[in-house]
Amino acid sequence: NISDMSIKKDYFSVPGGNAKIYYELHGSSSNASTKLIMIMGSCATLRHFDENVEYLLHHYPSSIQILIYDHRGIGHSKTATIPLTTERQTSSFLARDAHQLI
Repeated sequence: NISDMSIKKDYFSVPGGNAKIYYELHGSSSNASTKLIMIMGSCATLRHFDENVEYLLHHYPSSIQILIYDHRGIGHSKTATIPLTTERQTSSFLARDAHQLI
């Protein structure tokens, strides 16, 4: 069960202060030989990866660390008082968030 595994849950403040990205880091070792970031499509939450994360950690418990997160304005992530619709959510924009997070 995914709830029984080592999980770090936190927020990352995007430079500029206009958003806080909610993320979860699954796995027990920061020295894992494989580090994986799973990025969801535009409107889904990180919860859609739960079965994948559980499977990978079950089969590779000591060698993998997995980062999953919610995009701005989705799930547990937060945006500033500026409505999300005023910021264009392009793939480049979202890739910049992912890059800053890792």
